[in-house]
This record gives sequence, structure tokens and C-alpha cells, in this order.
Amino acid sequence: MLWLNAATSVLSSLPLLAYAAPVADNKPRIDYDAIIVGGGPAGLAALSALARVRRNVLLVDSGEYRNAATRHQHDVLGYD
Repeated sequence: MLWLNAATSVLSSLPLLAYAAPVADNKPRIDYDAIIVGGGPAGLAALSALARVRRNVLLVDSGEYRNAATRHQHDVLGYD
């Protein structure tokens, strides 16, 4: 029942957002020719190829290594 009251109050305040003043965005807008998702071998090859022909490219990567578990598994046959 508590979630129903919370949902009702949130939904009843939505029409007020139409009267809110727009927020000025002072950040410069950057247009990209391509957005590459993933910094693996294929993503880096695509980034390199597009950068060579002077394209504005954005690379998005999670920063997590796929082989992170193998850092602690040295000298085990098959876990190179």
C-alpha cells in the first residue's frame, strides 16, 4: 500500500514538469562520425582505421577485462 501512495504522488506531480523552466546546457555539443562499443581487438582496429581517415570517433568500453580471472591462475596447464 505504501508503494501505491508513493506512485500516486509521483504521477500526480508529472504535470508540474511541463511548467518547469528549461535548464541551460552550457556544454559544447560534439558530433561523432562513429561510436564504437567495445575496446577489444575489433573495436580498436575500427577506431584506428577511422582515426587514420580523420573521423571523429567515440570509443565506449566497460573497462572490465574479459580475462580478469586469469590474473591469479598462472602456471596452470590450460590457463594461459
